[in-house]
Amino acid sequence: QVPPMPQLPPSLTFGLPDPTQIESQRAESTKELQQHLREAEEMLAEHHKQQIKKVHEAAEALRSSIQTSPWKDQIRSNIGKLAKQQEDQLHKKFDEEVAALRQTCLRQQENVDR
Repeated sequence: QVPPMPQLPPSLTFGLPDPTQIESQRAESTKELQQHLREAEEMLAEHHKQQIKKVHEAAEALRSSIQTSPWKDQIRSNIGKLAKQQEDQLHKKFDEEVAALRQTCLRQQENVDR
């Protein structure tokens, strides 16, 4: 009986994508991440815009409701100041959310690049 022919060891890279495929996948993942980031930033910006609008509308409604008070000018001024404070807080929160979103995207991009 004839012994079986020795088999060549399988290629160590068998089944692994070649460098061109890897780079293509990396580029596609980067493109998708950037698109998701843009969409998320647009969503945050729209939400922020709506919140600012609500603050302005509420302040204006309050100002309009003050008709007969002898302190109406002072009250209206205070309403304006409070609205400005709320607006500033919303801007700060928006900036923090965008920064966190970008940081998350950066970490995901680092994972893609590995």
